[in-house]
Amino acid sequence: MIVEDASIDWPQGQSPYQTPAKIVILAQDAFSLARRVYIDDALSFNPFHHLPEHLPLGSINRVRIKGYGSSTQYRHAINAMLKVEHTDISQLPD
Repeated sequence: MIVEDASIDWPQGQSPYQTPAKIVILAQDAFSLARRVYIDDALSFNPFHHLPEHLPLGSINRVRIKGYGSSTQYRHAINAMLKVEHTDISQLPD
């Protein structure tokens, strides 16, 4: 499959959609006000923080990596928050 040209559709016969998993999360009240503010102001999402075998492919993703980095840097500076890489949910405020 061609991953470098996002304008080309992949033929369904060669690359059919596959459901990798189904995740069911029961309803819960998991976010206090402090946790919601912290999540909005301090946390960041980066699809390039991954295992090597899950590397995002293609030219669009090579552009995205710079955008995510710039956005995170700006947001942490504007919110006066240090960028922290959490390893466990217990590291978030209650």
